[in-house]
Amino acid sequence: MSNLESVHSVAVITRTKDRPLFLERAARSVLGQHFADFVWVIVNDGGDPVAIEAFVHRHRHDAAGRIQVIHHPSPLGMQTASNAGIAQSESTYVVIHDDDDTWDPTFLECTTAHLERTGAMGVATATDIVMEQVEGDEISTLEVSRRLPEMRTITIYRMCFENLFNPIAFVFRRQVLEEIGLFDQDLRGFGDWDFHLRFLERYDVDYLDTPAALACYHKRPQATGDQRNSLFFDDQRVLADKMFNKWLRADLERGRMGLGFVMNSLRNGPVDTREAHDAVMALIGEKAELVVSTLAEQIEVDSGSLSSTVIESSIRLEETLGRQHQGLIPISHRILRRLRRAILEFRVDLSRAPSDRPPD
Repeated sequence: MSNLESVHSVAVITRTKDRPLFLERAARSVLGQHFADFVWVIVNDGGDPVAIEAFVHRHRHDAAGRIQVIHHPSPLGMQTASNAGIAQSESTYVVIHDDDDTWDPTFLECTTAHLERTGAMGVATATDIVMEQVEGDEISTLEVSRRLPEMRTITIYRMCFENLFNPIAFVFRRQVLEEIGLFDQDLRGFGDWDFHLRFLERYDVDYLDTPAALACYHKRPQATGDQRNSLFFDDQRVLADKMFNKWLRADLERGRMGLGFVMNSLRNGPVDTREAHDAVMALIGEKAELVVSTLAEQIEVDSGSLSSTVIESSIRLEETLGRQHQGLIPISHRILRRLRRAILEFRVDLSRAPSDRPPD
């Protein structure tokens, strides 16, 4: 592991294991950034250390001393790799750049500028999903589509239903880690979602909805072996349920209905698909409009009696205050008397108001 002579603005954490084709592409993504004040921390999670050191040597000129390498003798898992890279680096901001994902050259420039300008604790960018396949030493693109093209903001409620952004698209302030902790190493592929929820419990995540996506999440559903996405390595339902149990257990321990209840209701209840979720939300919206409309009509009908009730209660309160505070100085008595007189005058005016209204 190399030592850095200065603290950089951004720590870019890349977790990898024996995927040289992807790591070379990641090098073009990271080292090709217009924003240069970063350290690239490569966590070799049980892969061939000789190959990683040779990779660093090949890119030593472009890297200009900005690469830091951590070798794990055996695989410890993706969240453990992220935590190791974060713990052994120093920076103002942190971002996870997996070895098979990519950035637009302006990614760090745009995200850090936004964080500096707004003071936000975290920002996520619009992301393209790139479907691809690998044949030998060639990576070919099959299809590109925008992830969640309708999204304009990031809400806690919707995050309870699905992970709204990938790590490749998320830059956050390192200081947040002191409050929410690092990635949960037991959740593997769902550790990112869990981390994003813990982040949103404390702070908003701003969203940069740019015309062109600044981040690309690459997927290879048909790939095998080390070329697969982590998404396809494990039983995703088992890992998801483990995370949902974690959050619901936290609610039970605190004696409250919190995010764990919301998450399990959305994902494990009758709403188990995005289509069902959207349909339920539309129904809730219609019911809410009906309730508000009915309530508004009732308030209009009952406004006279409601006003009279408020006035009667105010008079009783004023009389009670007068009886309980006989020892107040004379000016307090005068204020109370004036308050009583004003309320009575307002009541008389209100009683006359209906007769002055024009007929319907």
